[in-house]
Amino acid sequence: MKNFGLSILIFAGAIFSAHANIEDDLQSASIGYMITDLKSGNTVADYNSDKLLVPASILKTVTVAAALDRLSDDFRYTTGIFSDGIICNDTITGNLYIEGSGDPTLESNLINAIKNYPISHVRGNLTTNAQCPEINHIWMVEDIGTDYGVGWCHLNYKNNEILMNEECHASDLDAILADISFDLSLSDITVGKEEISTDSARILIATIQSPRLIDLCSELMHKSINLYAEAVGRALSVERNAPDGLKTVKEYLLNLGCSESSFRLKDFCGLARTNLISPRALINVLSSNARNKSFVSTFPAAGKEGTVKRLLSKTPLSGRIVAKSGSMDGILAYAGYKLDSTGKPSHAFVIMVNNAIIPTSSLRMQIEKWFMKYFS
Repeated sequence: MKNFGLSILIFAGAIFSAHANIEDDLQSASIGYMITDLKSGNTVADYNSDKLLVPASILKTVTVAAALDRLSDDFRYTTGIFSDGIICNDTITGNLYIEGSGDPTLESNLINAIKNYPISHVRGNLTTNAQCPEINHIWMVEDIGTDYGVGWCHLNYKNNEILMNEECHASDLDAILADISFDLSLSDITVGKEEISTDSARILIATIQSPRLIDLCSELMHKSINLYAEAVGRALSVERNAPDGLKTVKEYLLNLGCSESSFRLKDFCGLARTNLISPRALINVLSSNARNKSFVSTFPAAGKEGTVKRLLSKTPLSGRIVAKSGSMDGILAYAGYKLDSTGKPSHAFVIMVNNAIIPTSSLRMQIEKWFMKYFS
């Protein structure tokens, strides 16, 4: 009889826990969330939806939405490879020039593109139009120079991982060029580094195109690659600069009806802790793009893939939620859609937790309860 009573208490406790409000369970944290029924337009849940919170990587959803709106799905970065010297037999008596466009995927094609041209020696130098990688100085010192906090430039190579070397400075463009030269040598193409001055016009050797924007954005959203997000944001600027790209994203949000006081953007990837946005502004982005199949397709499925592979993996919602995650110390956030039986978005949701003092794994469990409360 005592065991039966204990079972009742445990069962009742489980029900209460499953239906408890996350804001009650995490009273010391700053929380905001919003859920919208996309068919009716009605608000299903709303708590602090106008509160400005740090979004972490769910800010990437805004960058991707703006890019797919202002650029085509088929937009590609184009990188040109030129010689400014005389080409005789297999030798360039001059320099090899890379005209970068900010392509963050250049690693996969650059060496092969040069190999396809019949040269084995460049007497001069490897040069580029790129400036030193831009480091966002409002990023935390601990993040700068890590694999997720590298600088962007017109010439990105191997996620600029060479900049993580202790012997390199994070702003050292020469390190990137040296890395490319080394990889060329592995393909039997040597760079002599002679100082050769020439008046010859540049000759186009190869043109390299990146994957389509939609494919790049899908990888960006699945793997949460900060360099990709920074590159996509800058593609919104003719000059590929961050201020103009951020201005375009801001204009995009305002055109959707977001108030100017509902966001503050400092980068494109969400690494800056000074980024702020409200759940309502993010819901506006999601609701406005719910019928955009390209945009929706970039989100990974919870419990199945990407950075949300562990989220809801052992629940009936696995595969029924597509979401972008965002996490930092004390921060966990999700933004995305619940899908109906046909795979189309039925609800848009955003939940953002800041200033949590529990482990991320425990915080994720609390948010899973929130999902089950509203979507199970």
